[in-house]
Amino acid sequence: TTSGGEWKLSGSNPGNDGPDSIRYVLASGQLQQIQTVQFTPTQLPDEVRITLLRSPVREGDQVVAYNKRVEGVADLDGDGRPESLDVAIYTRVIGTEKIETALGEQLEAVRVETHVVERVIYSKTGQAGPVVDIVGVDWLARQLGWVARDQPSVSKDGQIRVGKERLVGADLGAQGAFGNSGGPVTLTNPTTSPEQAGLALAMQQPSAVSDGDRVLLIGTPPVVDYSYRPLLTLLNSRGEVQWTRLGPAGARFAAPLGSGWVLWGNLDNGQVTVFRLDA
Repeated sequence: TTSGGEWKLSGSNPGNDGPDSIRYVLASGQLQQIQTVQFTPTQLPDEVRITLLRSPVREGDQVVAYNKRVEGVADLDGDGRPESLDVAIYTRVIGTEKIETALGEQLEAVRVETHVVERVIYSKTGQAGPVVDIVGVDWLARQLGWVARDQPSVSKDGQIRVGKERLVGADLGAQGAFGNSGGPVTLTNPTTSPEQAGLALAMQQPSAVSDGDRVLLIGTPPVVDYSYRPLLTLLNSRGEVQWTRLGPAGARFAAPLGSGWVLWGNLDNGQVTVFRLDA
């Protein structure tokens, strides 16, 4: 469900703990999960905004959402005084990988890990106990949003259990998930791209020609080097960058021929060539 700039994902029994819901917001190029946390009975609840993705999406991107020492842990060292607890919450973008939905479909999705890291500080000695790292995973696909989630929970006996949720179906309309947010979408090159590998696409004066359900962007590099070689970017049917590379010197126009072939013209010397987009 949506309300203003927020989304709410509701479940009948996530984590086998009964009905629950999670709030999300998309603003200023960031997708954030809004969660209320309370790690000890005496701690006042804190509202935490956990950044799952931010534009441009980059592998290895890490954002700290929470870093705090809280009081009120039950006495563990026998001195009759409560212990303290150091808690940190951070997210890390792992990268794009294949994920299987509940119906067996393979989807390309971005894997994001959310870490909740805890350690007890003993009142008797002031020493820290062992570090406990509880890791949850979200997979998000372009135009679909969430397609899978591994959600950890801690049972009353202290055991960590992981609930696995997988997409069964989606009816998101033509714009896809978050399509009505009004926010810009940054095109990002894959790490295998010959030019601008892993970086947000940068190009001057782009024009476009279509080849079936694909689009070839033709522009000039962001920094002029006087080689007069155009910058070419191929987008697939989902609007994702397949590659960015430099074209031949002096090229001025292109036209699709179908089946992946593009007619290439050079107005400086009258040469006209063809090339394959997948070559």
